[in-house]
Amino acid sequence: MKTQHSRTAQQAGEKRRPGAAGDTAPLPAAIEQQINENLKRLYEQQLQQDLPERLQDLVAQLRSGEAGEGGRAG
Repeated sequence: MKTQHSRTAQQAGEKRRPGAAGDTAPLPAAIEQQINENLKRLYEQQLQQDLPERLQDLVAQLRSGEAGEGGRAG
């Protein structure tokens, strides 16, 4: 009897897990579109931001190193 109870509890737990395979219904198109728009807006905002100064310095160092190596490679 105890085994049956734990199996039933496990199955019930599986039904409640939001990420379980086959457990979620597809989102309505309007909600999916809103999520996509929000993600695009967030991504565009990130692209518009300047790189942090430290990262700009690293990029400059890489570019100067590439320019120096390019002259020696030929």
